Amino acid sequence: MSDSTTRLDDDTARRRLDYLYEVTARLHEMPLDENARLLMLGRLAVPDIADWCLIDTLSETRLTRVTAVHWDPTRSLSEHTSEHRYDPDAQHGPSVAVRTRKTYVTGDIAARAPSEIGDAIDLELLSLGIKAYLSVPLEIRGVVVGVATFAFAESARRYDRADQDLAEDLGRRAAQAIENTRLYEQGQRALVARDDILAVVSHDLKNPLSVVGMAAGLIKGTLSKPDPKVEAIVPYVEAIERAAREMERLINMLLDAARIDAGLLQVQARDEHLHSIVGEVIESWRPTATGRKVELRDEVTCERSITIDREMIARVLNNLIGNAVKFAPKGGVVRVAATSDERGAQVSVSDNGPGIPAAQIPHLFDRFWQAPGQARKGSGLGLYIARAIVEAHGGTIRADSEPSRGATFTFNLPARSD
Repeated sequence: MSDSTTRLDDDTARRRLDYLYEVTARLHEMPLDENARLLMLGRLAVPDIADWCLIDTLSETRLTRVTAVHWDPTRSLSEHTSEHRYDPDAQHGPSVAVRTRKTYVTGDIAARAPSEIGDAIDLELLSLGIKAYLSVPLEIRGVVVGVATFAFAESARRYDRADQDLAEDLGRRAAQAIENTRLYEQGQRALVARDDILAVVSHDLKNPLSVVGMAAGLIKGTLSKPDPKVEAIVPYVEAIERAAREMERLINMLLDAARIDAGLLQVQARDEHLHSIVGEVIESWRPTATGRKVELRDEVTCERSITIDREMIARVLNNLIGNAVKFAPKGGVVRVAATSDERGAQVSVSDNGPGIPAAQIPHLFDRFWQAPGQARKGSGLGLYIARAIVEAHGGTIRADSEPSRGATFTFNLPARSD
């Protein structure tokens, strides 16, 4: 092979690679819309490797035309939109590419004998004046989802091996475009379904749960007389109250997670005294801590006010203190500290429990994450929601731990800059 031939081959390969890069870049710039991306691919194929680019998607036994691009823009897509039956017995035409999962190439179709006419698309191509074409199957994970046909009509060109290789590369990009858009659409449908389910949870479950909680409170209020039978009932009523509160907390966490995922978490911030919020949450957990033989220490020293959403920050504290009380050993200590200065506030919750392995710390704030090999001890949403709330305030949250030496969760809230 001469040097000039080698240079020519190198130039051809370089141009082909540049062309494929351009196609890939242009497709990724397009919105996640299957038809729009396939139309763009057709426009990029014409007239470089075809006079016509036709793309059909396969659904059960039907091939539906989604793209029909000609070098002459006046020959519009709508004129050639069609639907054909996929013919698994065809010996010629795009159906062969679908059946064999291999590129089908044909030369001068006008010169073929009537017995060599293939499927319905083959007949359509003949009516369009197409003289030579190749059809590339579009595969997603081993399943054919369509076929792309590149054809010469007015030009005298014919397809060689290099053209076939390029067309197959374009076919792979077309298949990728279809897969990406379909995965995106599946994800969007899943989000809608999730939101519908959460709406049911919010309304159809939360309302009757509130009735259960109120009814338990009313029953408990009537059980005031010193009577052995009454005293025997009280623990059961209190158990109902606790279960109702826990179920309501879990429902609220699910709804919070849904709002975070949808980007709908809203902070209603105003000037608050952080020490009062921390103190209220500490006192709400004191009975539980006492029952578990855990000392709960209030080491709050901040006096400055800070602009925050009181209810949201209380949720963060409830989660961190609740976890610390849960994991602290019997006779253990949970410390809650808070300081503030002109830059903002810092809050930390520490326990002297078993600690957290270093490999698990990066995953603590992941959605639904649970430590492997442990019994499930919660929804896996608390820390995920805590991080989202802190970050919505412009702050940061982190975890520090050493095995057998407990864990410390710290979050910072910046002062408002006016």
